[in-house]
Amino acid sequence: MAINSSFSASQSDTSEKKIITEKKQIITEKKFEIGLRPESFSDFVGQETLVNNLKVFISGAKRRGEPLSHMLLS
Repeated sequence: MAINSSFSASQSDTSEKKIITEKKQIITEKKFEIGLRPESFSDFVGQETLVNNLKVFISGAKRRGEPLSHMLLS
């Protein structure tokens, strides 16, 4: 009894290309996101009021031993 397969070599090549493309896209997206998310207060350029408020909120949460509540920064 022979096994018939509808899967061809060209489909395999396409699948591999798709996976590689997706990996490249994920890496590109991660690099883009890193540029959007500040890692330190010094990354908030020209936003002194926001940074000062954020420092107060974080300090208070640390003193209470609680996680920082959700907030919207504008």
